[in-house]
Amino acid sequence: MMQSKKELLYNISRYALVLLGLLAFLFSLFNAVKLALISRQINMGDIIDYSHHISFIAEDEKSSIVQEIYKYCKENEEYYNCALDLVTATNTNENLVSLVERVCKWEPSAIILYNPEQIDLGKLNTSTASGNSVPLVIIGNNFRESNAVSYIGVNNYESGKQFAEALTTLNKDGGTILALNSSERTENFYEHIFFSMRENLPTKFIIEKTNVSQKENISAEDIIRDILRFRTNVNAILCFSEEDSIRVSENLIELNLVDKITVIGFGNSERIQSYLKKGILSASISYQTDKIAEAALSSIFDYITYGNTGGYFPIPTILQVGVQNEK
Repeated sequence: MMQSKKELLYNISRYALVLLGLLAFLFSLFNAVKLALISRQINMGDIIDYSHHISFIAEDEKSSIVQEIYKYCKENEEYYNCALDLVTATNTNENLVSLVERVCKWEPSAIILYNPEQIDLGKLNTSTASGNSVPLVIIGNNFRESNAVSYIGVNNYESGKQFAEALTTLNKDGGTILALNSSERTENFYEHIFFSMRENLPTKFIIEKTNVSQKENISAEDIIRDILRFRTNVNAILCFSEEDSIRVSENLIELNLVDKITVIGFGNSERIQSYLKKGILSASISYQTDKIAEAALSSIFDYITYGNTGGYFPIPTILQVGVQNEK
């Protein structure tokens, strides 16, 4: 039966609307995939080949600890049948909270969040556009209001005991110990370490803390150099970041003060290992980044597979003593 002109126009317009809707859907899907590939820096092969996509969030991409954890996680992609991408801040306005919200728009299988300053982030928004909640594992501390499925933590009390052990071995006569704080946000980080150090050190040791964060016209390097030049009463220096460990080591070389002061650094990179072998650093405390990566991934896939996982995984730190020269 021949369609009337009115019916024909109606059917054409209906099919045109369906076609336009389909094109709009395909266009939005293309842009979403394109954005994900650009933002997450993964290739199409990852999306096709793996069943799960894990986002590892950290503020500082250049951190050696971040890179080590990321490396160990990447090495286990095939075992866990997952693609893992590193997401870091692209500008100074982004922080861990906003990064989590940004990543959740991509609807990853899970998120690993590195919180080195151990800041209480509260309850994070891990909801996706489809109404699901992304499983979250935090490397840092266990905070009461957080909604993470598990925590990979470092026992700072034990770390304090290790600093005390190194100090009593390397500085038998005691003296003034200067702890360098290069961040204004790390009071939680220091609290248990200092408590443990004071509890485990003889009374002949005096612990002082000083902030070496960059000020308006003075760099952290200049602040550390002035400490080494003018604080002649200091018997040992403690560093709680790899960056400070490197700054102190370079200044010791420049000022010809190697062998004159005990320096306990932080980290396990090739550069730190070199300073230990040369006796520039007296010792170094470091995280077991392979154990951290292993605990984070196993926790995620326990949750994905069984719907639950262990709440807290403590990872001990390692104390390495360098080549000892006469002071």
